[in-house]
Amino acid sequence: MPGKQGYRGKWNFFVVAGTIALVTALALVAVRAQVPRSSESAALSTEHRLPANHLIPLRFEETLVSGVNAPGSMFRMQVTDDITVDEKVVIPAGTAAFGEVIDSKKAGMLGKAGVLVLSARFIHLDNRDIRLRSALGAAGSYNAAAFFVPFLHGQNATVEQGTMVVVRTANEESF
Repeated sequence: MPGKQGYRGKWNFFVVAGTIALVTALALVAVRAQVPRSSESAALSTEHRLPANHLIPLRFEETLVSGVNAPGSMFRMQVTDDITVDEKVVIPAGTAAFGEVIDSKKAGMLGKAGVLVLSARFIHLDNRDIRLRSALGAAGSYNAAAFFVPFLHGQNATVEQGTMVVVRTANEESF
């Protein structure tokens, strides 16, 4: 009977096609189960974030003197302690940091004290700069006896090598 053979052939075709579609759908479900969603990938990420305004301890690597170090000149500092986020060191101790002389005036006559205004600018780590926020400064001593001794000279402001300061990160940083 040719008619029954035709139905059986079509039926087999639909059974095979349905089985292939079902196997394909199950394979896609299995693959999707293995790929984490974006919220899950954020939880699994190893990214660490150092927040803005995080305290960073620094040490001056050179001596700065008012009237000697000109405004705009850069100076070198160093991170003194490991900076950690989630128990991971993101900025190791000894990392180079740099600052800028903002204002520098040497001591003057009549006991006028020298002025030195400094700013920590950035930490250089792995070919990137981590911006810092600070206002550092020093003033020389004013000589009160200047009223009586007109040729008495004030003292220059000095920041000695090894001086410790604490600054803050300017922005949130990812590591």
